[in-house]
Amino acid sequence: MLEVAMNRIFAACLLFFPIASAFQSSGCLPLRATTCPESNDRKWEIIDLDRRKNQRLSSLSLRSSIQKTVEEDRFITDALRNNTLFADLPMKSIQKLVDAFEKKVAFRGEKIVSQGESCEGGYVYLVANGKCGVFVDGAVVPEPYGTIGPSLVFGELGVLYDEKRSATISAFSRKVTYYRVLGDTFKRIL
Repeated sequence: MLEVAMNRIFAACLLFFPIASAFQSSGCLPLRATTCPESNDRKWEIIDLDRRKNQRLSSLSLRSSIQKTVEEDRFITDALRNNTLFADLPMKSIQKLVDAFEKKVAFRGEKIVSQGESCEGGYVYLVANGKCGVFVDGAVVPEPYGTIGPSLVFGELGVLYDEKRSATISAFSRKVTYYRVLGDTFKRIL
């Protein structure tokens, strides 16, 4: 389904092929076309801008802004403004971050991040409703560090320093609503 959507998007872009071609030859448009030998269908793949490795990205990374209600926008803005990491960030940058966050839900016991996993291609998270538990080597971290509640950000240090996740974060509440932003987007905006 994602592939079909991407093919349609990029097919529309082909109407402007001379422009797209110029961007691609300059390295500014991170696309690669492949042709399936059996069906002769043309498929498009988004590749890393820094060319270290090719990777497929989710459809969410194709959007620069993810639709939110006024309340969601206000909640994320306030949560970021009240976090010391973002306190001195210009409002324009805060808004870019807010626009990039996507809403997700996890249910009791569901892992959001796992200790030891790479942060490359990972996310930074913001809890909206509910509580998450913090586990290191399978044990719950003692309070006050063992619970992450509403308006708290996690995962930012691993993303900023390109380190592995130092803890497993799981939903403690029956239902946890949280927002996440792609780590590369997070670093680019900061």
